Amino acid sequence: QPVASAEVLKNFVGGEFVSSSAEATIAVTNPATGEEIARVPDGTAADVDLAATAALAAYPAWRDTPVKARVEILFRFKSLCEANLAELTALVVKEHGKNSG
Repeated sequence: QPVASAEVLKNFVGGEFVSSSAEATIAVTNPATGEEIARVPDGTAADVDLAATAALAAYPAWRDTPVKARVEILFRFKSLCEANLAELTALVVKEHGKNSG
């Protein structure tokens, strides 16, 4: 059941959310209810090129980041996931149509 207000998500490229060059979108539905919860762009080759170019540009700095600093970044991510576990769980439950118990 399409929802007119379903948000069209953006791509995360180069550290920011950017609109896709795609005109078409794909529905993201809760399989348990059929509810449309969002729409994602039906990405284009230009979207892939933009992401790949950004990744290629970012790689040298990440490669040159000392291992200790990279580990600290990953542990910070782990900490943020743990701090927001309830919200992340609710999002996954909604997107996959499963329960959290």
